[in-house]
Parts: sequence; structure tokens; C-alpha cells
Amino acid sequence: MTSSDNTKRRTVAYIRVANDDQTTDGNSFSLSDQERQTRAQAIAHDWPDVAEVYADTGVSGATRDRPALNRLLADAKAGTIGRVIVTRLDRMSRRAVDLLAIEDALDQCGVERLYINDGIDTTAPVGRLLSTGRAAGSARQTASPEGPREEVEVWDRDHATTDSEGER
Repeated sequence: MTSSDNTKRRTVAYIRVANDDQTTDGNSFSLSDQERQTRAQAIAHDWPDVAEVYADTGVSGATRDRPALNRLLADAKAGTIGRVIVTRLDRMSRRAVDLLAIEDALDQCGVERLYINDGIDTTAPVGRLLSTGRAAGSARQTASPEGPREEVEVWDRDHATTDSEGER
């Protein structure tokens, strides 16, 4: 699907907060701040106005079962979404495996994504590559306002296993 095909489908936003501390205005994670940022990006890119905001309140990004995210994915599958604007990758998911599955589902539906604060725009190949790399990196972080996150093992060439011929 080309970008011109996406102009006929809606531009939407996805926003999420995990706890009540993040919902207050003035907090950089607040729903209103996230919505303001996504709407401003649509204007800055000369895209259609954000037609709908999918908002999950009080739901951890460590779970994939979120009402607004499920609706967003269903609408994407129905072909009504052309682009999703999100403030940060970790708003979409805190788990790399889930983020990659969400990204794959949106790719299959031809949905472009813009992750504002991560500088990732999936309309370009480098943006798709960055989203994959950042997904893996975000799982590495262990402390967040939402509590502990999963830890991923980092490959260490000095401790890598070798096969019977000494190849890694």
C-alpha cells in the first residue's frame, strides 16, 4: 500500500497511561498531553486531522489485552486506518515481543506509524528498522513509572557458544 492510499483512510492517535499519577495535566505522560502532541504532529506533517483517539487509561503496557488497542487493531484490520500517531513506542507496548507483533499486524494492514519522541516514521525503510531496534532496546530497561520491566539477554561475543568447528 502506498502513502497516497493512506490519505483515503483515517489518521488516528493511540495514547496510554498505566496509573492515576500519569493522568494529571502537566505530567508529560498525561492523556491530554499525549493527545495534544499527536494532534500537533498531524498538523505539522500536513496530514488529515486526527479522526479518533484510542485511549487506554490505567492499563499497563506490559499486557497486550487493552480495550483501546484491541479496537485500534480491529479497525486497522477493517481497513479504516491509514496512519497511527503515538508519542512513544512504550505507549504502544512495554514488551518487545508484543510491540513486534503489534507492528507486524499494523504492517499487514498497511498502517503507517509515527512515534514522535522516538523519531520513528515507518513510511521510510529506516523508520521500520528503527522501530524494530527500539522495540528490543525498550525491553532492556528495567525501571519505569509502571514498575519493573522484562530484562533481555544481551549477546556477548566472548561468551557465545561455538559449534564443533569453532564457529560462532
